[in-house]
Amino acid sequence: MGNSNQLWRSTEVIRGEVPFGKYKFIIFPVLGLKYLEDNEQYFQVPHEAKLSTIVKEPGLLKENLRKAVHLIEEANPFLQGVFQKFCFEELTDQTLFKYLLEMQSIDTTQQGFPEMIDELITLIQQEGRLSGEMFTPPSINHLGVRLLNPVSGTFYDGASGISGTLREAEKYAARHHTHLELYGQEFNLDAWVLGKLLLLVSGKKDALVTYGDTLLEPAFVEGKRVKQFDHVMMNFPLSLKSGRYEDLENDIYHRFIYGIPPKTSVDMAFVLHALASVKETGRAIVIVSNGTLFRTGNEKKIRKNMIAADVIEAVIALPENMFGGFNIQTNLLVLNKQKPQDREGKILFINAEEEFQQVRRQRYFSEENIGKITKVFNEGPTLDNFSKFVDNKDIKDADLLCKRYLEENELDIEPFGKIKFSHESFEEMNIEKKALGTLGSIYRGMNVTSKMQESEQHGYKVIKLSDVQTGEVLVNQLTSYSIKNNARIDSYKVQEGDVIVSSRGTTIKVAVIPQHEGDILLSSNFLGIRLGKSIDPYYLKAYLESPVGQFLLTSKQIGTAVATINPSDMKEIVVPVLNLEQQKNLGEAFIEVKTSYELAIREAEKERQKESLRLYEEMGIRNTFKLL
Repeated sequence: MGNSNQLWRSTEVIRGEVPFGKYKFIIFPVLGLKYLEDNEQYFQVPHEAKLSTIVKEPGLLKENLRKAVHLIEEANPFLQGVFQKFCFEELTDQTLFKYLLEMQSIDTTQQGFPEMIDELITLIQQEGRLSGEMFTPPSINHLGVRLLNPVSGTFYDGASGISGTLREAEKYAARHHTHLELYGQEFNLDAWVLGKLLLLVSGKKDALVTYGDTLLEPAFVEGKRVKQFDHVMMNFPLSLKSGRYEDLENDIYHRFIYGIPPKTSVDMAFVLHALASVKETGRAIVIVSNGTLFRTGNEKKIRKNMIAADVIEAVIALPENMFGGFNIQTNLLVLNKQKPQDREGKILFINAEEEFQQVRRQRYFSEENIGKITKVFNEGPTLDNFSKFVDNKDIKDADLLCKRYLEENELDIEPFGKIKFSHESFEEMNIEKKALGTLGSIYRGMNVTSKMQESEQHGYKVIKLSDVQTGEVLVNQLTSYSIKNNARIDSYKVQEGDVIVSSRGTTIKVAVIPQHEGDILLSSNFLGIRLGKSIDPYYLKAYLESPVGQFLLTSKQIGTAVATINPSDMKEIVVPVLNLEQQKNLGEAFIEVKTSYELAIREAEKERQKESLRLYEEMGIRNTFKLL
């Protein structure tokens, strides 16, 4: 039996005696002890600390293990604290003895043992026994390291987790017959312990990985600034809040020269820390969420300043579901203070959302996927819908989402099926075109919460998604709600002739507010458009429902879990503007087309029912039921 299979099968011995989450704190400490014994020429390993010695006294296993880890940490200072999570005490003596005997037969010196450790980590992660925040999928590490190409010098990860990125970097250097100096810091104690043990059993005994808060107490400093490295890659926990925000505001290491990160999220603090930690001649990669690339406020100011300073080299959109435990879409943000001359003043966008393989529900990059992304990053060709250089001056609102600059030109549109949109033909149209924001004002709907009570007598009618069917607002079925805090209620009221567009979800609904009595409010699932006199509402509705309108609306959607359209993006939708008489004629013609279609459907349904009843008569069952 191979070592990798035996390593995995050995976990069966401890199954059921400790929670899944603690398996790793038995498996890897024991592997660490075995590795130290098998490679004692490189370490200080007292005789009493060897597994082969410990198993000779089954009655004193736990006492001897406690002594062993104390002796190991005392004799090897770089392993100080590494065994503090070792939870062998929770096993029975019999199970512990069986497990130690199993692990005794593992040969940690054979070639390929580090790869076996990687297989074991993947298997444990798939079983749900490693938490997502401290585990970067191997194929993302492969891609990031390939992009950095760290064949020499120093490599740093300020959110090192279980040290997967550091280990991948060293393996990459080893394949090029070179060696890297590895540095890391991790705030999660469980992850730090595992990372140190995994570096140990992978043969990386000289890696300098410390426990602590990278943002508040960076471990590697030189004078009044953080130490700088040749290569940096970080996958930090997303959307954390800082417990000591005032320390970030008054950062003594001058990392936040592009702007102070907001209180609500330290994502941008990690980005700026990575940038401060890379040398002028180096390159840094950080894994960020979509929100980090488009959120407003302080984060927008920071991105704007980074773009002005020309330190953003590339944005690579990754597929959803790469991390298994959560569906949020992520991106590789590539930072470079000294970009190649031919890349100065522009950013390379690569949309790799469809570049993946999948086994069950887990997505990953194949070697072919990684090769394609790396080739485009290194050589910079422009590929339709996949890669494009965008001048810094053309970055809108400091928005770095790939979708903004790499639009899909194919889309499924009801009732036409798949369509292919041509930007060139649209631009060449000999018709005046105006931005929607110049044709009227756009307003948001109101958030309907669970605290609002339905009330027919004293409430406000509210238009929800389900109230718009086949392009019409079903005014007679609207639900009324009692709204106590109505200070801004007027801003949510619709008027006859307003065009409303659903702002959430993949199916985009468009409707015109009909004539009605009383006040009707718009829910937050919609954006309302109050038109000026130069545009007919039914013409605009027909346009927004057309393949072109649907394509343009879809291109403005952001978000992965729930696609949304912001008012500011809605304003940018371009509308061909005919003269008002033509608009009215076309709007009425589309209404007639819809009416004729619905009439034909009703007639077809009547004919179908008539023929069905005739056939039921022939079957002899017609008299057994009555139509009501």
